[in-house]
Amino acid sequence: MSVILANAQHIANRIVQILGPHCDLIHIAGSIRRKQAQVKDIEIVCLPKRDSQNEDLFGAGEEVLSPGFVNALAGITRLVVKGRPQGRYMEIVLQNCSLVLDLFLPTKNDYCRQLAIRTGSADFSQKVLAHGWRRHGWVGCGELGLRKETDCINKDDKWKCVKLDGELPPVWKSEEEFFDWIGVNWIPPELRDLKTTIDQKQLTTVFNSHKPATGESGRSIMDKFDIDYQFDFYLQKVKLRKEDMSPTQLVETKQAFIAGISSMLVMNTEIGLMQFEKSKPIIEKLWGQCMSFWNEKLQDMQGRQN
Repeated sequence: MSVILANAQHIANRIVQILGPHCDLIHIAGSIRRKQAQVKDIEIVCLPKRDSQNEDLFGAGEEVLSPGFVNALAGITRLVVKGRPQGRYMEIVLQNCSLVLDLFLPTKNDYCRQLAIRTGSADFSQKVLAHGWRRHGWVGCGELGLRKETDCINKDDKWKCVKLDGELPPVWKSEEEFFDWIGVNWIPPELRDLKTTIDQKQLTTVFNSHKPATGESGRSIMDKFDIDYQFDFYLQKVKLRKEDMSPTQLVETKQAFIAGISSMLVMNTEIGLMQFEKSKPIIEKLWGQCMSFWNEKLQDMQGRQN
């Protein structure tokens, strides 16, 4: 069952109001943060406050969850489907609500990475975020977070750290800092659905608000880039004629073209090509030429900017 975004946002805000005073950090994630029209469940990432108990003569003691957090969580819970407050994840059926709460409880050191992952989309987390840290030699090791690949072994497609005293990633202070660390330019959550086309207005907003990978200001690149002219040039390059395409095919192809350009410049060529695959059914026979075109186009644009 799903509900409209406004209703889901209201419920999520209420949960944040209840749990927030008992957390050091708390954020709404998932499809609500991405502003999807329909929401199937509520996803929240939080770092509950902790109290020290049983202090010894040197002031050291075991940290336990704040009773206030546990009580506040119990107050909104009708049924715990999975997990416990002391763990890293809980699936909860909410009181007086048909929606399920997916509650993520990462460590402080891994909080910003988990916020990015849990915001999604799933494709974005896998093909952009995970690809980013893998390029730099890091792998995900469950509750341990990221570890150097050289300190881990892969068994049954899962990474296990075998050198617990090895190098650790930095403690990111924000999601933007995490994106920068993996070499991916930060983009708004609502543009992180790789299956969503991006129109000209959204494209301009992205370029004006976020620096592209080339380091040049987004506005200066956007000024140089005439979408209509470049789209016509692309059609000529892959030997497609507008008059041979239905209005729907033409619109879908241009939307995919814009989405590919946006992703290619805001993130990197590989993601641009992945976005551009939206037009694959239309130009199946010319796909190899399309990929070559994108590589040539990026090199040409970068050469003119340098």
